[in-house]
Amino acid sequence: MALKIALASLLAMAAAMGQPTLEELKRAAISGDREAAFALGRAYKLGDEAPLDTREAARWLEKAAQLGHPKAGGELGLVLFQDGKGRDALPWLKAAAQAGDARAQYALGTIYFAGEIAPPDPAQAKALMTRAARSGLPAAREALAIMATPAVVPVQPAPRVTVQAPQIAPAKPLSEWEVQLGAFAVPGNARRLWQELRPRLAGSFQPSFRTDRAITRLRLAGFPSRAAAERFCANQRRQKRDCLEVRTKS
Repeated sequence: MALKIALASLLAMAAAMGQPTLEELKRAAISGDREAAFALGRAYKLGDEAPLDTREAARWLEKAAQLGHPKAGGELGLVLFQDGKGRDALPWLKAAAQAGDARAQYALGTIYFAGEIAPPDPAQAKALMTRAARSGLPAAREALAIMATPAVVPVQPAPRVTVQAPQIAPAKPLSEWEVQLGAFAVPGNARRLWQELRPRLAGSFQPSFRTDRAITRLRLAGFPSRAAAERFCANQRRQKRDCLEVRTKS
């Protein structure tokens, strides 16, 4: 919150003193000013003095990173990860985590713990979360507690042998396929992604939010065939979003 207020105050003071405005920052960033590019990325990420826009935030943060800003890569990785673009976020998060960024360590630890964007690596996940927790990140301490909790394997009751009269098989559900759009350590980010997609989908699909061991997954149901789900995911991947076709469980 303090950073958001500081950024808004900085831009307001700059305008009052005749210093660079948002448009002037854009021109400076295009000309190669890494601080201007970083400030723009933060402004679009936070929605201060600029519309809240993750695509624009990623664009300017990547520009700042390319220009050598030391903090831009970590910020970019977090923006991509929170926007459901985990695979694109991975290289940026790895570099930032190696450099000691606690938030990047937390996000990368979540990825290794979930085992969807990258192969599962519990040892690496715990090591990253431990480093983030030692840096004072409260969410990392909570994640470590979750990781230390043994998974509960449900005991299946013994099957009962019964004799039933022949029945007519029920009709197959209209929707046999779903898609999964990302895995999120912060549940609000899954709902934010759905709010972003909802106007374009015009009520065609039914969303659900499934949380398992601190990871929330956004699922969309309503695909009549695997081909329909694959077409949808292909379109999402063109927009650099993670998307996975999943058969609806009976």
